[in-house]
Amino acid sequence: MYRYCAVWLLTEGAAILSGLAYNGKDEDGEERWDGVRDLHIVKFELGSDFQSVIESFNCGTNTFAKNHIFRRLKWLGHKYYSHTITLVSVRV
Repeated sequence: MYRYCAVWLLTEGAAILSGLAYNGKDEDGEERWDGVRDLHIVKFELGSDFQSVIESFNCGTNTFAKNHIFRRLKWLGHKYYSHTITLVSVRV
């Protein structure tokens, strides 16, 4: 697990140094360099339960699935069906 984290952080650092991770500016006018962030290392290291470990991985993928797949499945009217279809579509 730590090998995966180390490799991902090296890749994220390379993307920041090359400029690929630039994500515009936030509300305060500060530049954001989290365009390729997919791991929250502080949440992973300091998390006290399994949920914090889950939330620290694949942040970009989870945000994409929430914003673009799960929200568009509201017409089903059933939260568990929406969750299942979202998980299956992300895994494929």
